[in-house]
Amino acid sequence: MPARRIVSLIPSITEILFAIGAGDRVVGCTIYCTEPPEGVATKTRVGGEKNPKLEVIRDLGTDLVIANVEENVREHVETLRGWGIAVHVTYPRTVADGIRLVGELGALLSTDSTTLTRTLAPLVRKDWIKSLEGEDRRERRMVLTEAGRKQLERALPKWERAQTRLEARLGEENWEQLGGLLSHVEAAAKAS
Repeated sequence: MPARRIVSLIPSITEILFAIGAGDRVVGCTIYCTEPPEGVATKTRVGGEKNPKLEVIRDLGTDLVIANVEENVREHVETLRGWGIAVHVTYPRTVADGIRLVGELGALLSTDSTTLTRTLAPLVRKDWIKSLEGEDRRERRMVLTEAGRKQLERALPKWERAQTRLEARLGEENWEQLGGLLSHVEAAAKAS
C-alpha cells in the first residue's frame, strides 16, 4: 500500500513530491522547504536536514520519510526505522540520477502516469524541453531544447562539485564501495 503520510527531509524532494501529484500526502517537511509556496505553507515543519525533530515526525503518524545520503544523519534514519517508520534514502549523483529519481518516487508512491505530464510541464513552460510526435499518435518523445542544454550545462558543474565533496568526505575506498552497492541496488531494482 502506498504511503499516505510522508515527511520529506530534503527541499528538492518536497518540490518533486508536489510536482508528481503526491503533495496532498506530505504531512511534514523541513524549515528549508519553500517550494511550492502554496503547498508547503500548510505543512508541519520538522526542523532542518541535520537536526530534524524526530518525535514530531513520529507523532505525525508518518508512514514514510524521504531522506538523502548527503544531507541527513544516519543515526536519525536508524531511529526512525527503529520506530517502524519506513525511510527511503535517496542519493542522486548525476543529473541523469536526478531524473530517474522522479520516476522512482512516482513508482514508490504509485502516482498515476498523468503526473509525468505535470512533472514535465514546468520544463516545457521554461522551454527547456519540447515534445515531438513519435511514430504513431500514442508516442511522444521529449527532447532538450537549446535553452535546456544550456541549463543542463550550468547544472552539471554543481552536481559534479557535490559529488566530489562527498567523495572527499567518504574517502576513496568507501566511495568505491558505495558506488558498487548502488550499482547492485539499481540492478536488483531493474530485475524486480
